[in-house]
Amino acid sequence: MSTPGASWATGVPGLDLLLGGGLDRNALVTIVGPPGAGKTVLASHMLFHAVQQGARGLILTVYAEDHSKLLAHLRPFAFFNEAALGDTVTLVSLPSLLGQSLDTAISAITTTMRESEAQVVMLDGFQGVADQLGDVLLVRRLLAAVATQLSYLNVTLLLTLTGTLRDEQLMNGMTSADVVLGLHYHLEGIWHRRRLEVLKQRGRGQLPGAHSYTITRTGVTITPQLEVRAPQLVQPRPTGRLAFQVAELDQLLGGGLIAGTTTLVVGAPGTGKTMLGLHWALAAAEPTGTSIFLSFDERLPELQLKADFLGLPLAPALETGAFTLLQLNPVQLNPDEVAERVLAALTPTTRRVVIDNAGLIVKVLGARTGDYLAALMHHLYTAGVTTLFLVEIRAFAGLQFDVTDTPLSILADNVIILQQVLAQRAVHRVLAVLKMRFSWFEPTLRELLIDAQGVRVLPPAQSAPGVLEAAADASGMTAPLEDNLREHEPDAEL
Repeated sequence: MSTPGASWATGVPGLDLLLGGGLDRNALVTIVGPPGAGKTVLASHMLFHAVQQGARGLILTVYAEDHSKLLAHLRPFAFFNEAALGDTVTLVSLPSLLGQSLDTAISAITTTMRESEAQVVMLDGFQGVADQLGDVLLVRRLLAAVATQLSYLNVTLLLTLTGTLRDEQLMNGMTSADVVLGLHYHLEGIWHRRRLEVLKQRGRGQLPGAHSYTITRTGVTITPQLEVRAPQLVQPRPTGRLAFQVAELDQLLGGGLIAGTTTLVVGAPGTGKTMLGLHWALAAAEPTGTSIFLSFDERLPELQLKADFLGLPLAPALETGAFTLLQLNPVQLNPDEVAERVLAALTPTTRRVVIDNAGLIVKVLGARTGDYLAALMHHLYTAGVTTLFLVEIRAFAGLQFDVTDTPLSILADNVIILQQVLAQRAVHRVLAVLKMRFSWFEPTLRELLIDAQGVRVLPPAQSAPGVLEAAADASGMTAPLEDNLREHEPDAEL
């Protein structure tokens, strides 16, 4: 615990960020939510963390039975410390002390806190006290009286209360609270969703909005909304280009992707988006210039097989820290958890980020899509990294891809498209650069090969007869001609 008047860390991942730095000492903190939302777990997580930091704790319960049920509920959590019970953590049941009058209730609570010499107190199930008093005005007077004692007692009081956060009658009794945390627990489709918001905090700003949280064996983890977070890593704007180290593709791009930009690599299933992204992520990857690869579909064994097939040095890059793989389960995907994983992995040495498959994130975002993608791009831009977003499109649909008036346009500094075409009784992969915002590029078609020789983009003269012409016919694009190929050499970057 810190010195009186200072804030202290709650120990709950994400909560201090929402609160703007933790909880003030001697505050009255009310945690409101429906049954099953995790009010007791959240308050207990904070209390046991404070005890671990050297504070004394007191748990006041309003139910009449012994504490065996509460302790059985808390034991599975990693934050729980059995050895602290009876030593630095005291447990007291309040019903026998409260009586029926307001003065008796005030005296019982304050006297118990004083005698325990605790710095952090959890009053679990305050609804029981409110029910005994039976009057909102009496509840308000009780909390006001207790709140005035907290500074004298040097106590932070965590109070859990069953109810709905914006219930007018309930909130009328919370006027003395310094902090009000609201837990939301509801059903969306077939999945339960949890959200937490800081409805009130005296003397300090908080991150607005409702933020997702989970309850696992480690306790409560809160993931703040990406849109309201300030960038954590601020790096100088990078210069130069980041090449694929695929000669013909880099020539199409005028030398490679301009550093610090975002690129959409769109393609049908099986066209090689993941392999191209992996190739780019490992190109020039080293401990002083690292890469992050986020995948929903591919796990390390699958990526290792692809890397081995292409002759890419994935294993050495993992060992040296030059390459970081983030693998997330696409089931019940939480976009804020995706952003949290990526942002937490960024370091001053990070140069390249690949997100495969970005379409899964867009699918679950709904109305948030535009704001979320703009915030994600801002964080990546501020971190000084260059990013590939791999996006799936329909097969054999030509090489037209229009992001105009769609949220994906936010990410489209550059657009590379991969597609399949039928030519000479075989399926071929073709590639084209559709857009580069800040540079010259060659807009004509190329054949893409992925085989034991690695990822290759063929010069037009090396493509099988009719392949590029078939692709041009299917998409309305241009097949390069030998006599006017590279009629315009790359100009300087714009």
